[in-house]
Amino acid sequence: RRRIQCLPIDMMALCSALKIGIRWYADATDRNDAYSTVVDKKATILMRIGLTEARRRFALAHEVGHILLGHVGQVYPLISCEPDLVTEPGAELDADCFAGELLAPTCVLRACYVQGPEEISALCGLTLKTGAFWWKHVEHTMAVHTYTPFEGRVLRQFEQYICSHRLC
Repeated sequence: RRRIQCLPIDMMALCSALKIGIRWYADATDRNDAYSTVVDKKATILMRIGLTEARRRFALAHEVGHILLGHVGQVYPLISCEPDLVTEPGAELDADCFAGELLAPTCVLRACYVQGPEEISALCGLTLKTGAFWWKHVEHTMAVHTYTPFEGRVLRQFEQYICSHRLC
C-alpha cells in the first residue's frame, strides 16, 4: 500500500494501485477527454490520446472520482476537462470536487501558503484555468483557522512535502 505524500499526484500510479484499467483511444473529433465504464468486469477509464499532461491528470482524477463514488456501470462523459465548463449537476460536479481535492488538497495548499492560481497550477500540475477555479475554493477556506480531523491526517501524511514547499 503506497501513501500519497507529495504533489503533483501521479495519476497513472494511483490508477494502477487501485487496479483501474486505462485504455487509450484516438478520435480528434471527440470533445470528451475521458470516460469511465466497466470492461470485462473491471473499472476502466477510456482516455483520449493527445491531451496535455495537466488535462490528462485532471481527466483521470475526475474519472477515478466517478469510479470510487459508485457511478461506474454508467458511462459519464467528461464534457470538458475544465471544471467551470461542466454543465451537468450531480455526478459530474461530485467527480469534479473529488478530482479537485485529490489533485489539489485544500488543507495542503493552505499549509503551503499558496498565494494564487499560478502557484496551485505549478504545485499540482494543473492547467492555469483549473488552478484559477480551485484558487476560489482555497481562498474561501483561508478564513477557517482550524482543520478537520481528516485534514489533520492528510497534513501529517504530507508533512515533509509541506515543509519543503512552503511558499511564504
